[in-house]
Amino acid sequence: MGLSPESRDRVARLQAIGAELKSTYVDKDLVVDLMALALITREHLLLLGPPGTAKSALIKRMSTLLDARYYEYLLTRFSEPSELFGPVDLAALQDGRYSVKTAGMAPEAEIVFLDEIFKANSAILNALLSLINERVFYNGNVRQEVPLVSVMGASNDLPTDTSLGALFDRFLLRVQTESVPDEKVEDLLESGWSLEVEGIRRASGTDASPAPKGRSKASARSAAPAASPSARRGLSVADLLGLHGELGHIDLRPVLREYHQVIREVRAEGIPFSDRRSIKSLKLIAASAMLRGDASARARDLWPLVHTWSRPEQLGRLQEIVLPRVEADGGAALTVDRPLDEVVTDLGLLEAEAGALRGEASFLAHLRSLGNLRRELLGGQGDRARRDELLARCDRMVEATLARMGTVTAQAV
Repeated sequence: MGLSPESRDRVARLQAIGAELKSTYVDKDLVVDLMALALITREHLLLLGPPGTAKSALIKRMSTLLDARYYEYLLTRFSEPSELFGPVDLAALQDGRYSVKTAGMAPEAEIVFLDEIFKANSAILNALLSLINERVFYNGNVRQEVPLVSVMGASNDLPTDTSLGALFDRFLLRVQTESVPDEKVEDLLESGWSLEVEGIRRASGTDASPAPKGRSKASARSAAPAASPSARRGLSVADLLGLHGELGHIDLRPVLREYHQVIREVRAEGIPFSDRRSIKSLKLIAASAMLRGDASARARDLWPLVHTWSRPEQLGRLQEIVLPRVEADGGAALTVDRPLDEVVTDLGLLEAEAGALRGEASFLAHLRSLGNLRRELLGGQGDRARRDELLARCDRMVEATLARMGTVTAQAV
């Protein structure tokens, strides 16, 4: 049995929104597809990348095409809980009750965008975890249910503070956003200038296009051209929840055996893939089938698993495990080479931590990471000379690690 006519209409409208975003933002098709999966599955998406790669602009534009309450905030080390969750209710405080006014703040939003999310301090962290995972906000002694559909987080870097590990884990989907490659800069300039022109017109009062809902950082980059007629039909939160409910009717049986094998291979590579993530990822597979208009999942719907990495250097190995299955089933080839500068950064980080390795488990994890980078360099395209240079550096690091591992083991004995 296929999708219901109502679900097909909702999928078509979501795809129209996606097409609008893809036509507006150059080289961001993958990010848009993952945003759609996050919305349908009610899961959360992390965008990792340097400033100026349209992370906030893309999410803000998406919010204008959805009929949903939207909230965004830029976190800093000095952000106070009241800035996200609301100010103290002074009237209630005078009556001896602690409460905050959540109107217009994160607890009452359906789509939340948190920029520089790993700047969250301990004063914010616990409330944020409850909001994201349990979809509740503890307002004083009142347990307040929240209407949250999805949190989109953005960061320039992965968290280094172990206290942020739980927050990072809440983002089932992760994607890297990079600057547009040189061959697409002309398209970028054309599209970007049209956005700037719209921003100028709106600021001068000559454009009546509606502003994004909710709080937002002022930025000319957030401006966007008027939506196409199909995208303007938009989607309501009720539509998104309807699609979410339809996930339970997607038949996953045809792909379960293949998925089991993927999990085994991913774990064998030392890539963390917990029982919880294994179960939650089933929603991603079901959502992929739904977006294809099918009520039955196939191997081609495994592609979102590539974006469940814990560290960027695992991306290449996940592609090697997942994408041959996707392509063998007729799915699109989705391999994406990371910029070599990122590989250099990862090698530098591994080189810096080598001196602190002690136990056998830490040495093995270190060698796995080097192995992942080595496979990524071997399988990548372009700039062969530089790749060979980095491969030689990687091999030297492997040899040094093995030598040091032998020395440390001998000393322990």
